[in-house]
Amino acid sequence: MAYKVKKYTDNADTVNIGTYNWDDGDSYEIYAYGGNDTFTLHIDGTTWMDAGDGDDQISINGSGSSTIYGAAGNDDLTHNANYFDDGVATLDGGSGDDWLEGLDGAADYLYGGSGNDFIRVGTGNRAYGGTGDDTYDFHYNADEQTDVTIVEYAGGGYDTIVANFNTYTFGANIDAYEMTNSKNFKAYGNDQDNEVTALKGNDYFDMKGGHDKVWAYKGDDTAWGGTGNDTVDGGEGYDLIYGGTGNDVLNGGHDWSVYYLYDDDTIYGGEGNDTIDGGFCNDMLYGESGNDVLATTEGYGTMYGGTGNDIYRTQGGGGNIVELYGEGTDTVEFYGIELTLSANVENLTYINHPRGTYHNYEGTSTVTGNALANTITGNDYANVFYGNAGADSLYGKGGNDTIFGGDHDDRVWGEVGNDLLYGDNGYDTMAGGSGNDAMYGGTGNDVMAGNDGDDFMVGESGNEMMYGGNGNDYINGGTGYDTIYGESGNDVIRAGSNEDYLYGHDGNDRLYGEGGRDMQYGGLGDDVFVFGNLTDSQIGLGIDQLWDFAAGQDKIDISGIDANSSLSGNQAFSWGGSAYPGAGHAGTAWFQSFGASTYAPQFVRVYGDVNGDGTADFQIDVINVTSVAATDFFF
Repeated sequence: MAYKVKKYTDNADTVNIGTYNWDDGDSYEIYAYGGNDTFTLHIDGTTWMDAGDGDDQISINGSGSSTIYGAAGNDDLTHNANYFDDGVATLDGGSGDDWLEGLDGAADYLYGGSGNDFIRVGTGNRAYGGTGDDTYDFHYNADEQTDVTIVEYAGGGYDTIVANFNTYTFGANIDAYEMTNSKNFKAYGNDQDNEVTALKGNDYFDMKGGHDKVWAYKGDDTAWGGTGNDTVDGGEGYDLIYGGTGNDVLNGGHDWSVYYLYDDDTIYGGEGNDTIDGGFCNDMLYGESGNDVLATTEGYGTMYGGTGNDIYRTQGGGGNIVELYGEGTDTVEFYGIELTLSANVENLTYINHPRGTYHNYEGTSTVTGNALANTITGNDYANVFYGNAGADSLYGKGGNDTIFGGDHDDRVWGEVGNDLLYGDNGYDTMAGGSGNDAMYGGTGNDVMAGNDGDDFMVGESGNEMMYGGNGNDYINGGTGYDTIYGESGNDVIRAGSNEDYLYGHDGNDRLYGEGGRDMQYGGLGDDVFVFGNLTDSQIGLGIDQLWDFAAGQDKIDISGIDANSSLSGNQAFSWGGSAYPGAGHAGTAWFQSFGASTYAPQFVRVYGDVNGDGTADFQIDVINVTSVAATDFFF
């Protein structure tokens, strides 16, 4: 047997060396040097070849033993089976992204070297991927990983098996498996970060350790994530998924591109902070321990959060949320039309539709709280909230909202928009925000703030603290002992019954003392103190006090009181100055000045006689002034 050396020294970019049939049994040593070379060799002897740098295409066959070294470049090295020969090849891709293909049934050695290599293996082959993200294609093995050895070392890159096995157990340092056919399949992971892609079968996955990814697509699948932070997507079908330990992302088959998939999944998050999405069907989702996120699209299915502070993401509808007492502080993220908070769920906030803001519901949505102290936060559209029992915090956000606090001591915030707010029962704190809001305190001692806008505020029963804020507000204390601040703007302030404190502050305000002994402060601006009935400032303990009256600027309006009860119609008063008119002068108003004392400041008392008996029928005290004139009144 002879030993022969072949050298090809052309360094051109592309050299087609041609086809050689060396069937004389001799040994050959071939040097291709540089260039992008193409060889097709039929060898019955022993051949060693250095393809040199460049992107080479080398195909060998025959009964001989061949060793091909691709060197640098993206090489295509193939042990071809077209001639039905039984030779053995060693293919070494060297550096670069290479394609290596062994002969099915031959004891070939395939070395990927450095680079991201594609290695097609057959029965009897032994493959070493080397460094880089390599892919092993079991193209010739129809059923099982039979008589093929894959060797990957730690840190060698992200490596993938592409095959059609009935069962696959991840070997050492193999990262991913891709199924190529639609049949029932079983995969068993290892302690690395594995990734499995299956197709249409009813598949089984037991991923064990590592941060694994499972993509099941169609079929009724069962998946165990094991330890680690796993991602499992069951795809279409009736899936059973167990996250195990770790912070897992578990999806029963949710895919917006296939909007109507009606497959009922059962998913268990296990330990860890899991994200679980059942999709569109009647799914059973169990968060178990940890702070989990559970989602049912279209609102179907049942979600059990378990222990931890869980988030339930739903559109409402027919879905159910099950929380037991003491299992954490839980929140519903809502993007639907109507929902009542389930028992033992504390909070709700609106979110955008998962398919994007284009799908947001822009009409009026309604949320009803439960017996707990709920925090409910709206969105930019019109919301209706019912706090029900519990000390609730209700925030309308944007839109024209209607909010009912319900029982207990609630926080009711309209925020942006023209809102309608009801404190209902309890000691409530209410704020209108921006917009022209209407607010009703209900029973209980409430704190109410109109903030921006021209607000309408009624304290109703209870002892209220009321703040108009900016804008021209209407404020009515209702029954109870109220303290009212108009703040900026030209406000109308009505005390209601009982003894109230009224503060106009900035602006040209109108203050109505009404029933009870009221203390009134107009503040800045041209204010009017209005008395429309004899009972608004009664003789004795019911006398109203005006504390910052500015002569020539403020006015006292008594035109609403009929000055002469013996005549028909509403008669106007005549001014008597500081002189007491005596009997027989019905319809006369006058004043008396009192100096300061140890117990009281300087003040003027205004009187009015409506029946001519010489006795005052109402009295008004004007504090810190020495006199008043007719020009200070509207008669």
